[in-house]
Amino acid sequence: MDPVTPKGEQPEKEKFRSGMEDEFRKWGARLDELLGKVDQATGDAKADLQKQVAHLKEKQSQLREKLGALKNDSGEAWDGLKVGVEAAWHDLKSGLNLAWDRLRPKNDGTKEKSSKDK
Repeated sequence: MDPVTPKGEQPEKEKFRSGMEDEFRKWGARLDELLGKVDQATGDAKADLQKQVAHLKEKQSQLREKLGALKNDSGEAWDGLKVGVEAAWHDLKSGLNLAWDRLRPKNDGTKEKSSKDK
């Protein structure tokens, strides 16, 4: 059962869901931007980034499903769904940041090594 909230305030669940959907859209745009940058890469770096982006698209899809489940939840499974959404969100955000880091040049003009190479 949702707690009673003053008029005009969103219950915690709706506030969380709405915030996560906003972040999902923002980071989806960053993923789309990354796709454009990957096309500019060459050789092994391009192939590696394409694999990374495919993996991120899969994570994005999983997060979309979890957000849909959260939206349709009756309230009883709220805590479990919230934890799942937060974990999926963290995975997507971390993976996207790593992919962007690979595209950023180091100070000497060479590309950063991936976290696997360090």
